[in-house]
Amino acid sequence: MCIFHICQNHPFIDGNKRVALVSAYVFLYCNDYLVEAPEEKYENIVRGVAEGKFRKEDIANFFKKNSKKWIE
Repeated sequence: MCIFHICQNHPFIDGNKRVALVSAYVFLYCNDYLVEAPEEKYENIVRGVAEGKFRKEDIANFFKKNSKKWIE
């Protein structure tokens, strides 16, 4: 899970949470999924990962609940 590892490992000087979220979004988009959630939910999940409050399973559940297949 790119969002988990980028948030946890801080590979960049700045923008780790933003890059983590966009990389997850792009990965899902490339695999024919669209993610739709309110901005507060995105912020909550990314901050929670960065603070160590969420596990990989929590992130997977977030994306399962807020993603839908856009190409059949």
